[in-house]
Amino acid sequence: MEARQRWAILGGVVVVAVIAVLLLVPRAPQGQVDARRLFEAIQGYTQQARASGTPVPATVALQELLARGLLQPQDVSGFDGMEVTVALKADPTDPDAVLMEARAPDGYRIVLLVDGRVLTYAK
Repeated sequence: MEARQRWAILGGVVVVAVIAVLLLVPRAPQGQVDARRLFEAIQGYTQQARASGTPVPATVALQELLARGLLQPQDVSGFDGMEVTVALKADPTDPDAVLMEARAPDGYRIVLLVDGRVLTYAK
């Protein structure tokens, strides 16, 4: 699969992931998530890693993207207080591959799989 096709597939899944997490988080809606900016930050992170000769890790924390200035807090304010991890090497052909995971402060977890399924786990 071409890299461009893989990015297109992962980009679409990231958009679905953001929507799913925002809809399923058990709290009053607050903030926003700019899916386009999130996807651009993920691309920027992998490009920076490759350019520096650093291996691209399997996942990256949303906090790392913020710390590197690839995202601004207002871009992902809908995830405030949550630990969010995004897969960078998810296999789009593996329906059970984890694409994104969000953990709320109370331990509630939402996991988005590549095939679009959303799994929720109580604390």
